[in-house]
Amino acid sequence: MGLPDSEPVTFLIRALECENPFSGTSRHVLRDNEEVEIGRGEPTYRRLHGPAGPRLELSVPDRTMSARHAQLKRVGAGWTLRDLGSTNGTLLDGQRIEEAPLRDGQLIEIGATLLLFRETSATAPLLDRVLAMADSVALSTLSPSLDLAMARVERIAHSRLSVLVLGETGTGKEGIARAVHLRSKRTGPFVAVNAAAIPGPLLEAQLFGHVKGAFSGAVKDEIGFVRSAHGGTLFLDEIADLPASSQAALLRVLQNGEVTPVGSTRSVEVDVRIVAATHRDLNALMADGLFRRDLYARLAGFTHSMPPLVQRREDLGMLIGVLLARHAGGAVPTLRPEAARALFAYEFPLNVRELEQALAAALVLSAGEPIALQHLPEAIQGATSASLPLRSAASAPPEPRSAEDDRSYRALVQALQETRGNVSETARRMGKARQQIQRWLRRFELEPESFRGEDE
Repeated sequence: MGLPDSEPVTFLIRALECENPFSGTSRHVLRDNEEVEIGRGEPTYRRLHGPAGPRLELSVPDRTMSARHAQLKRVGAGWTLRDLGSTNGTLLDGQRIEEAPLRDGQLIEIGATLLLFRETSATAPLLDRVLAMADSVALSTLSPSLDLAMARVERIAHSRLSVLVLGETGTGKEGIARAVHLRSKRTGPFVAVNAAAIPGPLLEAQLFGHVKGAFSGAVKDEIGFVRSAHGGTLFLDEIADLPASSQAALLRVLQNGEVTPVGSTRSVEVDVRIVAATHRDLNALMADGLFRRDLYARLAGFTHSMPPLVQRREDLGMLIGVLLARHAGGAVPTLRPEAARALFAYEFPLNVRELEQALAAALVLSAGEPIALQHLPEAIQGATSASLPLRSAASAPPEPRSAEDDRSYRALVQALQETRGNVSETARRMGKARQQIQRWLRRFELEPESFRGEDE
């Protein structure tokens, strides 16, 4: 059976209301529409049939927006954006326009509201969707490429299958694990463990527990993380960093539902669901004999890949609202449009984690005033430009490149940033041979020295 055919689809994302980032986001499919009119009013969207054919009216409670502010109109096979004589004007990619053709990925500013124009393809019929702040951010998306994947995670959560979550550092893998646990209805706790953060000699004792006297410092029995999650879910982040002996012990948990504490000869039954995650290439590790194939087979009952944030700009406004709420202490912060524009222009190489840190710092620096451009990190400030492509030329590897090249490039850049250009450490973190890293450096025209900073 072949893959389902994809169909071209055009849609408009109400991405962010700067004066109320908690208002949620929405996706409006323009399949049958001939025009879209956007203006100030009670929050609603209506599909009507006007003199020119099917039309969409989108109303936003934005006091800086005119009642009839702007219009999108189908012209041949494309779309055109036109200002309707508004008071504050209409901006496209940061530039004021009277009328201009639209391209995929362009950012539209109407008053203090940002909208994203998208032309892409979908393997299933794309529907209008409204996401409120109350929706689960981990499994919510307006991205067509993620729609089906998130729906599959929702369904799999109700099973007992182990789940393997793949993706770059900071993409929200733990959020997926927590969402799976909540939807599983398991009554036990959610226990999160970062395997890479536990020193090797202590790893098995902390994971599987130990008995008194098992080693120096073991002054009492400890049940360990696996038994702590009994009846619930154990999230094992950085699963690729488990040493061979720990991999064997974890395999026994998955196969037999039992764990043997360090220093004991008696196994203890345990009911735990495993959700594992890694940013490393497990196939390469298995090929090198560094990760057990039988453990992989048990862990990968269901596999979900989290894309980098730059590939899901449709969700950026939703994430901004959720992360601001997390750090605002009950207040409702606002953003200047130029600050919001910069956030949408930036590629976030460290993904959602970098976005959260930027917003948390901006809230402190703004001291209750609207978040402005100067409150954001310098790297994000520099992302403001007249053109906001889906990927900036400065951060893309030489063309042409495949999807696999793109993934390899982003993983390499992230590892180089984390290791400050140390090639050997980069190879270790990525689970690759040093020669492979050197080949990628030449292929993508990257210099390790550029990641080391001025003090090295």
